[in-house]
Amino acid sequence: MLAEVIRGIDRWLADPRTVPSELPTGPAFHRACWMAACSIAPGATVTYAGLAAMAGRPAAARAAAQAMARNRLAPLVPCHRVVASSGLGGFMGEGASVGDASWALRLKRWLLAREGAPAAR
Repeated sequence: MLAEVIRGIDRWLADPRTVPSELPTGPAFHRACWMAACSIAPGATVTYAGLAAMAGRPAAARAAAQAMARNRLAPLVPCHRVVASSGLGGFMGEGASVGDASWALRLKRWLLAREGAPAAR
């Protein structure tokens, strides 16, 4: 399992459009959000509301945010490409991104910059 994850990260580093061959198990809506996140082009961003709509539940922005927080395959499932409507938003679940100076938000900004995304909000 670990070797496959490492190969996946190597593939992603070579080409950020790489999509994992399998998604983790989880609730159906979470999996729909993870699949939708994989369709966001490198360098592009989508709001949590936009992701919820892509996953088939336009009114479920908070549930989409929860799905991204539970993503265990970041950056392979590119939750860093999903942002809040008011700014960058969180990254890597509760407790990982407390305030703008957190390591998780710095990582999110770095991943977006690496992909050529417009300046993080």
